[in-house]
Amino acid sequence: MSALILHPIPLSAAAFAPFGDVIAMADHSQAPVVGTIALQDELAELGVLGPVRSPDGPPEPRIAVCPSQRAAMVYALHESERDAMRASVVARALAIDGVDLVMWLERDAHDEPREGVISSPLHGELRFAPDGPLRDLRGVGWSAEGALAAIDASVEDGRLLTPAYPDALARVWSALTCPTSGEVLLSASPGHEFIDWGRQAHVGGGSHGSLHASDSLGALVLSGVSLPQEPGPHQWAIRDVAPLVLAHFGLQSPA
Repeated sequence: MSALILHPIPLSAAAFAPFGDVIAMADHSQAPVVGTIALQDELAELGVLGPVRSPDGPPEPRIAVCPSQRAAMVYALHESERDAMRASVVARALAIDGVDLVMWLERDAHDEPREGVISSPLHGELRFAPDGPLRDLRGVGWSAEGALAAIDASVEDGRLLTPAYPDALARVWSALTCPTSGEVLLSASPGHEFIDWGRQAHVGGGSHGSLHASDSLGALVLSGVSLPQEPGPHQWAIRDVAPLVLAHFGLQSPA
């Protein structure tokens, strides 16, 4: 769920005249961190695989916990108990202070992705899938059922608006269907970060990686570079920058 959202900021060419044409961009912003989440401790009773096996560890680890700043994944280590372990992790994760969203993928009888689930401890579950009647700000269609409040969403004239969680459904779906994704994904509440396996965090500083706008929005600064004449997406993303660069230099996009 890395930061994918950009705000184009055209600046006067005079400000960058000594440097010529300039495109500068950030792939995320930073959210202040005031509290931590020790996910590996919170899920310890489920049998967490640690970086070093010790006599005090579980006799047979059943899950792997992968904290990554303001996001985390949990993997089931045994295929035969994948669904049961996912349910156990979800139930425990929703009760952890500082966890904002818990996400997982529901599959059909052929083990193909059927729908994604975003669950909020405060607002309940939102279930969604691609190719539905709702359009996000990039024009992608989605079906959504359940608690839109889970991602502070609203629907206006068939358009799905998620300003607190930019491009939320596309980012979550992409993360959940990644071949190397865990069974459960977690996004921290503003102000919180998952400690790493070295027991470190950025308390007093900043961090990123969550689905929340506080660390998902980045800047795109342009000088001497024209924005497309045709209307672009209402929600810019990092993948829109490469065509902008190619167009500036008169190059064709690779096939």
